[in-house]
Amino acid sequence: MKAEPLGEDYASAVERAEYVLLPAFDSWRSRGLTDLGPVGITPGSFDWLAGVFKGHQKWKEIDHKT
Repeated sequence: MKAEPLGEDYASAVERAEYVLLPAFDSWRSRGLTDLGPVGITPGSFDWLAGVFKGHQKWKEIDHKT
């Protein structure tokens, strides 16, 4: 990959960075080992459970100090 400007449009720059450039960097940094893992959150994992809970209405009702 060569150096390239991300452009003036913020949304497209963020999308390109998150979905193209960062995965390519992670692949290079791990020598390809990150390519073997699944992309996204696995249903049933702790990250999935936390996402379900944070998406629920009860999450908004909990005091932020809890």
